[in-house]
Amino acid sequence: MEDDISKHGLGLELTGFSEATMSELPEPTGEGGFDSPEELFGILDELLQKAADVENDVNRCLASPEDVAADDLKDRTVSLLDESLTLVERLANHTTHPLGEELDFVDARFAVSMVFDELDRQRGVVAQTSVDELELQRALTIIAQAKGVMTKALINLERALCEGSAYQPRLGDYLSLEDSLETRRVYGKMRRALLEFERPQETPPHDEVVARLRRAGTSFIQLRGHSSYPALRVEDRFQFDRLWDRVYGWLQSESQDEETYSGWLIWEDVINFVELLSSINFRQELREHDVLLANDALARMESLDSDALVGEALADDLAALTGYNTVIDELIAQGAKATVKDWRRPLLHIQRGS
Repeated sequence: MEDDISKHGLGLELTGFSEATMSELPEPTGEGGFDSPEELFGILDELLQKAADVENDVNRCLASPEDVAADDLKDRTVSLLDESLTLVERLANHTTHPLGEELDFVDARFAVSMVFDELDRQRGVVAQTSVDELELQRALTIIAQAKGVMTKALINLERALCEGSAYQPRLGDYLSLEDSLETRRVYGKMRRALLEFERPQETPPHDEVVARLRRAGTSFIQLRGHSSYPALRVEDRFQFDRLWDRVYGWLQSESQDEETYSGWLIWEDVINFVELLSSINFRQELREHDVLLANDALARMESLDSDALVGEALADDLAALTGYNTVIDELIAQGAKATVKDWRRPLLHIQRGS
């Protein structure tokens, strides 16, 4: 359980924003806990619904800042984190497992402690954030990240509590696999378009820099017009917008060869950011999907010779990995003509989390 929680991000997304003061999780008293599992699950579901409302209002504020008061959005987020901390404190008051006295509470109690620390950290960061006009983008980024961390933390907490019990986790639907798969496909398409250019050791000629930045500008325009754009993470959208402004500004103003180097620096920043987008593979819902798919594919390949073709049925299933990385995208492009030998190594990497 500890490994699962640490891998899936109960606290990796806001590193570096603030060193918020940490509270202490109280010792269990046996009082003030939950009267029934249904009460616990109902509050968890309510909290995640409120978190989804916060996300919707962050997107509304991005589109029309005058329609959503940023200070109110910040206060609602702090209040939501307070409610989540209260839930975790109530869980911590249990001296036995809240889903049944016969269940082992050791691992689940560790998860309770981890979630409390993470939520308390996020609460401190959001509470200290300025929401004035000059800091609005940063504030919205922090609020959106805190919402995301809270959602994943509570989902992992529910899973830890349900493990070994007769109850099934109910909150996984709040992580949209289809949205994440589509986002990865979009990121992959952009990466393929921009990484077609080689990366020379020295600054290329002026005309080539112009061609590269025009390609980047076209890719950004296509991304911003894509139906999935509003679903992208807030910080990714801000980064795209900043890069687009720099690309567009350079293309509009450049006329002298001496501007080549500044354009090349912009291109390097574009490529570095596009490569960083591969971290989407570590999203919890994608990681779980990819490992299941890799396990299934490898099992189906066991009876096949290394030089055998994967065939249409397996190739169609593996297409769900589109955008994972350049190697896998190239194999997907080969379709049914890719070999078992070609696919086995990248699938083993996915399976092992490497």
